[in-house]
Amino acid sequence: MSMKTAGSLATPRMLLALLLSLLLGGCGNDGFVFIAVNTGFVVSDSACDGEFNMRNSGGLLLVVVIGSGTPILLPNGIVGTCANIMPGSQVSVRGPTENGRVTANQVQLQ
Repeated sequence: MSMKTAGSLATPRMLLALLLSLLLGGCGNDGFVFIAVNTGFVVSDSACDGEFNMRNSGGLLLVVVIGSGTPILLPNGIVGTCANIMPGSQVSVRGPTENGRVTANQVQLQ
């Protein structure tokens, strides 16, 4: 294999490696998205406005976004409403977390 052929193969490989690293690592985003369960206490009283603040067990303040289709489960397993989310309530929230915002797939009151 001549030097010219070896060099011409290196460029497509480098471009492929760059493309894969951008796809796997992301580009232009200031944070990462994690699907997680966050547990903590409600520290605001505006849950029916579509979001509420929660302090997780590590002390981090998170904004939890809830929609009209987000199930809110009471401690006994019955489905509740946003009115059941009150300051001081212990909650477990499932959903993707990005830059301190959790888009709730489910809220479980404990």
